[in-house]
Amino acid sequence: MSEKSDEFRDFEAQLIQMFDAPPAFVDADLFASTVTQRLDRSWQVRSLVIGATGLIGGVIAVSQIMATNLIGRVESLSFGSEQPLLRGLIAYGERHLVLPSLPFGGEGLWMSAGLAGLALVFALTRAIEEY
Repeated sequence: MSEKSDEFRDFEAQLIQMFDAPPAFVDADLFASTVTQRLDRSWQVRSLVIGATGLIGGVIAVSQIMATNLIGRVESLSFGSEQPLLRGLIAYGERHLVLPSLPFGGEGLWMSAGLAGLALVFALTRAIEEY
């Protein structure tokens, strides 16, 4: 019986030794670089899809805010308590910052600029994280 148990232990030791050290393949580095490239490529596609859906969502949000005239309603609430400096700033903005040929008011332009600034901040944050 001890012979059988010794043979079993030897066989078990051989199995452990075989499975502890994986075999070395000639093209292991090529395979690893191919897998890494595929993973990187699919991450780029994912980030493009996420960015595109974020842009579409931002456009929808801006159009909804412009359609409800939210900024006009807020302005109408604050007209009763405005001060001379605020009145001067509003008049300056109306003269110099509004493009009358656009089908929407200045609030749409400012909101688009704000969203573009926010996108720039997210892009910079992403670039800083990668480096």
